[in-house]
Amino acid sequence: MKLYVETGEALPAIQILKDADPAPGGYDVATDDVLLWDKYGQRCIKNDNDDGLPGCTHFRDYKKLRSEIKARIETKTGFDPADLGTYTQVNWDKLSAAEKEVAARYFCVPPTGVAAAPLRDEIYTTAEQIVYGLAHHQKSVESRILRVRMALSELYNRLDIDDAREVEEELNQIPKGSNVPLDVGDNTTAQVKVKTMVESYVDRGIEGSVEDNGVVGLFDYTLSRAGTPFSATGLSSKAYAVIGMTDAAELGTRCHDVLANGTF
Repeated sequence: MKLYVETGEALPAIQILKDADPAPGGYDVATDDVLLWDKYGQRCIKNDNDDGLPGCTHFRDYKKLRSEIKARIETKTGFDPADLGTYTQVNWDKLSAAEKEVAARYFCVPPTGVAAAPLRDEIYTTAEQIVYGLAHHQKSVESRILRVRMALSELYNRLDIDDAREVEEELNQIPKGSNVPLDVGDNTTAQVKVKTMVESYVDRGIEGSVEDNGVVGLFDYTLSRAGTPFSATGLSSKAYAVIGMTDAAELGTRCHDVLANGTF
């Protein structure tokens, strides 16, 4: 994504566009500026034009904003979530004090890094991190709720009503081997009463077996992932007629993009 700020205005209009979109006239590109993403990104999340300025396309929620900020933090520092050895004091110090504050507030870095180097701990006390952590969690939950609703809107506007209802019912399954349907959940013992796939995604951020170390989840269903209980029964494997798309596999990919990336 690219961030554009209206040139020469005290209260500039903002546009956040896809990389392939043409640059708008009268705007300065600020794509790599972490501080401007933080300053203007929250305003774009609302996208309700209550300030009379142009809204932002392709940009709808807090999680999307955080992912854009986190990517730029990682590019500037060299941090790699797949390699904890990159979280060094030297790399952390590539950020300015203001950028460190943004990285800590959006929980883009752990409390400490290599050799107990203080990262988030340098900026906030544990008590402060608890307060910011609550806000971070609440905003993330709100983002995931919005994404689920958008994915359901895709289903109900692209499928026959009975097919859409079937998928929604299947989304409300308990992903434990046989995928016990939610409607018989009250007949199970307390030990196996767990959250449905949608609830686990919304409340805990559980996405799927690839993202969460083998824990089966929503993404496994939408993509009909091999090696999961949904390889032959998930959305992408359905034989539905889909309005405006080739098949259910394309719809599954679309719903995954909404749920994973907030693209809508």
